[in-house]
Order: sequence, then structure tokens, then C-alpha cells
Amino acid sequence: MILCVFLLLLPFVTSCSQLPTSNGQSSLDVSSSNKASITDIESEGAEIFWEVQHILLQNDLPTEKQWQALFQTPGYFELVANEIPEQIFKQLFILAFKPSEYQKAEKLINDGNIKARFIQHLRSTQHQQQALSAFIKVFTNSYSKNYKEYVRLAQEYLPNTSTLFATLPKISFSYFDNDARGFKKRIVLDPLFALSNESSLKYWIAHEFHHYFSHDLAAFRQPEENTPDADVMWILIQTQLEGIADLVDKSQIYFQKGYMEDSLFAQIYKEKYQQSTTLLAGFDELFQQYSDMTYSQKAKQELAVQIRKSLPMAGHPTGYFMARAIEQYQGKQALVSSIGNPFMFFTLYQSAAIEHNTLYQFSQQTMRNIELLEKKYAH
Repeated sequence: MILCVFLLLLPFVTSCSQLPTSNGQSSLDVSSSNKASITDIESEGAEIFWEVQHILLQNDLPTEKQWQALFQTPGYFELVANEIPEQIFKQLFILAFKPSEYQKAEKLINDGNIKARFIQHLRSTQHQQQALSAFIKVFTNSYSKNYKEYVRLAQEYLPNTSTLFATLPKISFSYFDNDARGFKKRIVLDPLFALSNESSLKYWIAHEFHHYFSHDLAAFRQPEENTPDADVMWILIQTQLEGIADLVDKSQIYFQKGYMEDSLFAQIYKEKYQQSTTLLAGFDELFQQYSDMTYSQKAKQELAVQIRKSLPMAGHPTGYFMARAIEQYQGKQALVSSIGNPFMFFTLYQSAAIEHNTLYQFSQQTMRNIELLEKKYAH
């Protein structure tokens, strides 16, 4: 699940046999389209992590060679390349484990600093090496039997295209957060997160499988970095990407007496979900202004940042609200056809809102601005 919480940490740092699916089609025969084995899973980063932790607990610092041995492992390499800068990783590891940094870390925790949750999570790994290593071994040895269920769950909201499922993602175990990440070629699982959520882990992994399979369906090109369009396109893409992927797992985890229903994170998610109409109205008010030619470049960049931030939690709960509305009123087939196309996703939601006045309806200007972006970036 790509919440990109580390964007807040630095100002410059800007997821079988024939089985029926709910869209009425039979799912692909996974056993003939791909094979899974323990070679698809690696835990080198998780193993080197203990070496780094041990050095820090001795109130020493790893050498740069030792840091790089960690960051060049497949899982950490993906995390650094896509989301978490090395310097942030180093800071968090040092704060979590180095005794001389204890007071500084405690102050961050007591002040509610965003780094606090990561420090506390990393600290929670202490004295659990044996249990966590045993879990990784069990997961790895059973993966060839369990992967079909992950694919089946992800397929619920994917087009039934044979080439889409021709390969499976690689999986890396790396300690970083109480979460998982799905990148273009690899899924990264935190072992402590996975062990703590073992009873519902299949839903979390299926969510990340959905991201992996969706990557090749992207029907747009990315804007240039550090431009207003980059911020605006980011929130459009995230809202569609996470909104649909959240249909795979969130109803099982955060709703319907899911095991995390009463967790703080679930409460925040559900609170933002309930505020979807208000949040969409705020997004709409800002987005209407995006084509205003009287804005200076600086003013337009500031507006774009506001638009990006207007849908909280990287678009997850609002996207989930929109995806559910599209599925309910436009049908699952229409929803699935929008995967990889954020412009279609917003257009389908607008069609549903026009037909059912209980949903928030975007202004005509917002829809025109989305259309202009589509002409500019769709392919």
C-alpha cells in the first residue's frame, strides 16, 4: 500500500484452478500462466538489518560499506529508489537503536513527530529475531501453495487478460514500517508487520499484487518532475490506483468487523471515508482554478500542492469511496476498464454522480480541466 508518508519527512521529497470471479468471468488458470517458488522471495535485507541493529545498539555507527550492504539488497533498494531516501533510513535506524540518541528519539515520540511511528516500529523488532526469522522461513516454504489465493483476490478487480498474469512479483522482506509496498517489479513486506497481521495477510498481499499487475496497464505518461502538473497528476493517479486496490482488502480489514476495525489507522481511514463528500467538494473548489491563466507560475505551483493535499492519506479513503460508487452505479466491468486511466476513473464517477444525486457532483470546469490533462498526458 503506497501511502508515501515519507513525503512528509523531508520538504524536498515530493501496491489456481479455474475460480469464479465476481465480474461473472472465470479467472485465469494461474498454474499454467505462471509458477511460484521460494526463489521468488528473498530476505537478504532482513538478515543484514540485524547486523546493523547490533552495531547501533553498541552505540557505534555502521561504516558506509555496511550501510550500502543494507541498501543494495533488493527490498531496501526499491524503497530507497522509490520512496525513502537513504539519509532518512539512517536517521530512523540511529534514533531507534543507538543508546546515545534515546532522549532525542523519546522527544520525537512524545511530541507526536511523524518519525515517531517508524522509530517505535523499528524498536519493536528487538528481541524478536528468532521469531521473525522463523516466520520468514515458514512464509517462504509455503508460498508456492499460497500464491494462487493472492492472485485470485487481486483478479477480482483486474481485467481477465492472459498476458497480465504471465509473471508474478518478486517479494522482499525488509524492516521499514508497519506496512507493505507494491512497486513495479517487487513487493516489499516488513516481517514484523507480516507476522503481526498473519491472520489477514493474504488481503494485504493481494492489494500489493493488484498494484503489481496494474503497472503495465498505465494509459498515461508522467509529467515533468517539480511542475504543477506533476502534483495534480499524482493525486489523480493515486486516487484511482489506491481506490480500486483498496476494494481488494479494506472491506475485509477495516470494515465488516475486520481484525483492524478498531485500530487508530482504521478509525482515521473510516473518518476520512465518511468525509468524502466534503473532501471532494474541497478538491473541486481548488481544481476549478487550475486552468486560470492569470496565475503566476509560483501561484499555480502552490495551487497544485493544495490540490495534491486536498484528498488525505494519498487518496486512499476518497478513492475507495469513488470506486465503490462506480462499481455500484456503473458496474464492475466499467470500474475495471478504468484501471491505469485516472481520467476515465473520474469521468465514470461523475457519470454516477449525475445519475444519483446522493453523490457529490464535480463542476463542469473541473471536468474540463481533467479533460485537458487527459489530452496532454493520455496515450
